[in-house]
Amino acid sequence: MNRGDWHFVVYGYDIDYFGVMFAEAVEAGGVEYVADPVSHYSGSRAVGVFHRLCEHPRLRRMLHLDGHSIWRRWLIGDYVDVGKRLCFVFLMRWLKPGNEDLFLTIRRRYPDAMIVVYLEDLYETGVNLDYSMMTRHADLVVSYDKGDAAKHGFLYYPTFLSAVSLPACGKKHTDVAFCGASKQRYDLIVRTYEALVSRGLECDFMVSRLHPGQKKAGGIRYIRYLIPYQEYLSHVMRSDCLLEIMQDNATGYTLRTWEAILYDKVLLTNNKAIKEAPFYNPEQFIYFETPDDIPGCLSSGRQVHNPYSGNLSPVKFFDFLASRLS
Repeated sequence: MNRGDWHFVVYGYDIDYFGVMFAEAVEAGGVEYVADPVSHYSGSRAVGVFHRLCEHPRLRRMLHLDGHSIWRRWLIGDYVDVGKRLCFVFLMRWLKPGNEDLFLTIRRRYPDAMIVVYLEDLYETGVNLDYSMMTRHADLVVSYDKGDAAKHGFLYYPTFLSAVSLPACGKKHTDVAFCGASKQRYDLIVRTYEALVSRGLECDFMVSRLHPGQKKAGGIRYIRYLIPYQEYLSHVMRSDCLLEIMQDNATGYTLRTWEAILYDKVLLTNNKAIKEAPFYNPEQFIYFETPDDIPGCLSSGRQVHNPYSGNLSPVKFFDFLASRLS
């Protein structure tokens, strides 16, 4: 079947850059992005905010609320007359144990619908998820990471991203930009920052979610969690080079890779798999194993326009799903 035969409903997150990931597919038609089901299906942002307040674990314990039954009517939309085959696509954080009833309701209300789970992060990061729900409910499981897909028997499809048009940014120019959570890579982030600064490069580093015992380093900006994606992109646009530091055991291509391609930036990365990528160009992608390997000149005079940008559209992801759904 072709993508045009399907209506895809994506259960994502109320975080703006995930909406950006799918934006081109939504604009092309046949794809609906649901960041917050209660807000989306009730048509009221206020109702969604009230729902999240009532679902706060502490409030539920205090008031003995069974929030799931209260909000059930707005967890899934009415697609009886959609006129196409239905496919619900869930990002991995929807596999929380409390969401089992959502999958059961889909199977009961739309018995012919297909369910896909897309793991946009490493399998091992889902410590609070119930992966057995995939076995019970998913028709397809797809991972962004080739190694994870091979290890767990999932289909593989790399991360995708929609381009965003931004006005020219007149703020201060920087050589290298990095934004990300500390995770288990914080020591490497700091050592890389220090190596870049020692080479006389102007760095724009933002790090979130320090773990207990991790100390702040001078010159790095620390943020609580996330900044709006458009604000983050303003940092991208005024930098010549983006830094990508992979999680341990990850081999998939991240948003930093796609941002480098979409916005004509050099990428400094410790992802060894980049050298085998179909879009690899040594002028654009600079691999390093340790911070000592990083050259002193990262972007001067480099022509980095990459024609692979046409392959990054989320529309191709739904073509991929349509080709594998019966």
